[in-house]
Amino acid sequence: MASSPRVLGLDTAMSVCSVALCEGDRVLANRRVVMERGHAEALMPMVRDVLEAADCAFRDLDLIAVTNGPGTFTGIRIGLAAAKGMAMTASLPLVGVTTFEAIVHAVGEDERGDASLLVVLATKSTGYYAQAFSRERKPVNAPCVADRNQLAGLVCEGEVVVAGDGARDGLEALTAAGVGARLCERAFAADAIHVAQIAAMGTRSGEISRAPVPLYLRPPATTLAGPGRRP
Repeated sequence: MASSPRVLGLDTAMSVCSVALCEGDRVLANRRVVMERGHAEALMPMVRDVLEAADCAFRDLDLIAVTNGPGTFTGIRIGLAAAKGMAMTASLPLVGVTTFEAIVHAVGEDERGDASLLVVLATKSTGYYAQAFSRERKPVNAPCVADRNQLAGLVCEGEVVVAGDGARDGLEALTAAGVGARLCERAFAADAIHVAQIAAMGTRSGEISRAPVPLYLRPPATTLAGPGRRP
């Protein structure tokens, strides 16, 4: 594998559908559309467009990377299914990157400074998906579901940068708890660019065996069919 691997990154975990082709940290081509629904129909045409824009074929890739959650159940399944299908067809390694990791990677060093990080993601139910990271962008706790009163207990001491689409709520919760915090102005959602770049970093360090297992922090919001009910 080359010192700067070519990685195709995919993200459909939340309300964005994005595809990016990166060579190491360099972005060769990318597409990104904000959408609540329609990821399944949009994803593969976007993959085709990105590869064509970079004049690249699947045989030219070294790796495929995909967000494996948390996020919407449908979105996670769409991304994982597409990534697994492409990786199997092209005989390419496949790496999973969490939504939290992708958002943390998007927080620039100039904005992060010496602060630790907290990623807060809104959910359609009560509470938030949350995970805290150190100044070195290393996880402090496992991904979890937390309510507003629990968010302050996740973070390290010192100043905290809050990112994610639930960051404004998270900032209010931390401020109310007396934690010095500020809002990240850029990293509100995952992006395939950062998914690909994280995977590229993993190839350079020899850590490319992270299986893309779906990260569901809640059980599916479905009801099993019973007597008299239609499935």
